[in-house]
Amino acid sequence: MKKVIHLSVDYPSPNKIENTKAVKNLVSEMHFCDNYVFALTRTSNPFKINEICCGNVVYMRFWGLPFGLFLIFSKLILSIRIFNYLRRKQIKPDLIFAHKLCFEGISAFFLSYLLKIPFWVSVRGEADSKVVKLFYYKPLIRSIIKKSSHVFFVSAWFKPILSRDFFLDHNKTSLLPNFVSQNNFKLSEDFNSDTFLTIMDLNVYKKKGLINLLISFKYLIELGHNFSLDIIGRGSNQVLDDVRSLISFHNLSNNVTLIGELSNSEVTDRLSSYSAMVLPSFNESFGMVYVESLLACVPILCSNNSGIEGFVDWVEAKVSVDPNSVESISEGLLYLSQNQSKFREWLISHSNEVNCYFGPKLHVDSMIKLLCGVVYDER
Repeated sequence: MKKVIHLSVDYPSPNKIENTKAVKNLVSEMHFCDNYVFALTRTSNPFKINEICCGNVVYMRFWGLPFGLFLIFSKLILSIRIFNYLRRKQIKPDLIFAHKLCFEGISAFFLSYLLKIPFWVSVRGEADSKVVKLFYYKPLIRSIIKKSSHVFFVSAWFKPILSRDFFLDHNKTSLLPNFVSQNNFKLSEDFNSDTFLTIMDLNVYKKKGLINLLISFKYLIELGHNFSLDIIGRGSNQVLDDVRSLISFHNLSNNVTLIGELSNSEVTDRLSSYSAMVLPSFNESFGMVYVESLLACVPILCSNNSGIEGFVDWVEAKVSVDPNSVESISEGLLYLSQNQSKFREWLISHSNEVNCYFGPKLHVDSMIKLLCGVVYDER
């Protein structure tokens, strides 16, 4: 069985308690290989670097400055640390899987030379776009893309953007959605009409588009629409107070409810009762909550050129809006309201297709074929 090492800063770790489970979910589905995970966390204090080993997972805090300063130098040092760890533990991997092009991908690029093995990279638009636009990193990014054996787009919307500045060999690119648990969703034809839901990390509510969403609700309610919105998500006490103030400022206290943080099972239990899940966020890499909603047969409102866009072109039960435009969001909410019953029926009748497309089997089978064919290229 081939050995694959994963490099990811988006992996639950004692060095960073709050983290997405997207990469962990992917690794747990890769039963066709031996997986070794380097769960990475950046620190600007070189005296706080650490290394915590737990089975096949190494929680590693590495030195790196904020805002991408000395990014290449930082990733070179990290690559040498990982190389020395593997040599010390006598682990001889066959492939490196870097879970972000412009960050972990830099380390994978160096490690590939050190270990003489091929590597894959994932592209996650929110983070990668910050580096891609910097002209002085473009030669390195071009080399990473050329040297990689395969490029997976977790952010499908970012593929045409990347293609504008870099040559992409489409024979070695594919889409790879984040996987979510698919076993606990309740499917129901019954739901509460014109009752909307949004789910987000409220600590970054501005980036998630909550302000324009609330303004859109205010506009539609003033026009006489009896819409309601539940807001679910964690946030600091100060942030929760800020959101309550926003709701009060827009005179939405009778229509908008701040529920706060719920467990995943609690969210799953109540999802299907809503007419739609609405999240007009800015620059979202993927957005697992969109998939969870579709799996629960709940229509979605998402943003153009962001998030899940590019994965759901074939899904009728969705509307894409401009997150910068209150008018666009308002029109999207009205469109969902007018079609909520039809969209629910479409999702129920196409639930098998949605489950298959966003489930792991289709994509894991593809990775198995790719892994069998990877060969290190000395160029």
